[in-house]
Amino acid sequence: IATHPHTDHMGGMRTVLNDIAAENFITVETDCATSTWIKLLKTVEEKKINYIDAKCPKCGGRLLEKTSRKNRKFYGCEHFPECDFVSWDLPVDERCPKCGSYMTLKRNSKGEQWHLCANETCRHRVEVKAPAEDAE
Repeated sequence: IATHPHTDHMGGMRTVLNDIAAENFITVETDCATSTWIKLLKTVEEKKINYIDAKCPKCGGRLLEKTSRKNRKFYGCEHFPECDFVSWDLPVDERCPKCGSYMTLKRNSKGEQWHLCANETCRHRVEVKAPAEDAE
């Protein structure tokens, strides 16, 4: 758990992640762009550690990627059992402009992405652009 992205709190985190097996990386939302923070996020990505920055639509807690008994991936709130939110699809922070329900991230085999309303009676769809590849 990373409390905030200041160098004095993140400086040794890369070493820790390289020395021990971690399943999830949990931190506060931030738009920090320090070199220490960027290197830490690259380590999280390289080690394939689950990093989820969406909030639980029910209580505002962090979402964690979990695995069901049948080995299927799902998303649940860090505050379980106090909060019983679960979803098969990754929720995003955006709310549906039509009904106000939470939305989930959807992808197809072509790499196209969109947000889909989780409300079964609405199912509003919002197109999103895929993250741009870093030009080198």
